[in-house]
Amino acid sequence: MEAVNELVAVFMEEADGRLKDLKSAVYSEINESNCEKARISSHTIKGMSSQMGYDRIAAVSKEIEKFFISVRDMKKLPSHKDMEEIKKGVAAVEKLFEELKNNGSEVSDISELVSELIKLNSSFKGE
Repeated sequence: MEAVNELVAVFMEEADGRLKDLKSAVYSEINESNCEKARISSHTIKGMSSQMGYDRIAAVSKEIEKFFISVRDMKKLPSHKDMEEIKKGVAAVEKLFEELKNNGSEVSDISELVSELIKLNSSFKGE
């Protein structure tokens, strides 16, 4: 059991750093570099969370990552309105991490948010 607790502690410490990176990128100037930093940070959070079984964090992070993959692939910067939607996703990830720290589990329902992020990505790609 001690090994599991140690693994969770390492995860939380590393995830906290990646969340700070994600927030920094998303709340900074909208440019190619910050969008790429956001993609990398959300990708890392998604992977770490999936490995730990934190499916809600992984689901939101996946949609954020997919958005920034579209930004990169389309060579098109997001609008301020797009970024406001992404910030909602980042806030949800932060809230889910807080729930993990305080309760040991993710409890917030993120299904509507994930749907909104999917719509954002489709709209951004012109689908």
